[in-house]
Amino acid sequence: MKHKPIQRRNRRRCQRRGTAAIESALIAPVLVIILLGAIDIGQYVNVAQSVSNASREGARLACRNGTLTVSQVEQAVLDYLGDTFPHVADDDLRNACVIEIRDESTGAVISSDLTTLDSGAPLSVTVDFDFNVVRWLPGFDYWSGQYKLTKTVSRRE
Repeated sequence: MKHKPIQRRNRRRCQRRGTAAIESALIAPVLVIILLGAIDIGQYVNVAQSVSNASREGARLACRNGTLTVSQVEQAVLDYLGDTFPHVADDDLRNACVIEIRDESTGAVISSDLTTLDSGAPLSVTVDFDFNVVRWLPGFDYWSGQYKLTKTVSRRE
């Protein structure tokens, strides 16, 4: 009779192990999806910060008297983004990015010549960037068509 309680304990232990395996199989996919979502959100925040920094870099260059053309500012923004995302081709970055320089006092978009701005005139550099170009996790549609828009305002020297 001493052997029966031992067998019952072993049977209970085996049943508990099966329950733990089933619980793990049910919970693991949910945890993996939460982890991938957290990584994707973190990447979006990182991209947003990089686009903001690129806009500031463009505004910093645009406010200098030595900067004469809009193309110099656009190239500075694209260079910054190219350094930040080295795995993305230059043409893809150029297509994913819309850069606009505006005279804030009149609201007019400056198309080529920055020398028309007076000293102290406010100007803005706006960068609109397509997040899908640098996204590492395609297939989830919650970020589809998501653009990051950043505007930096400064004054011309």
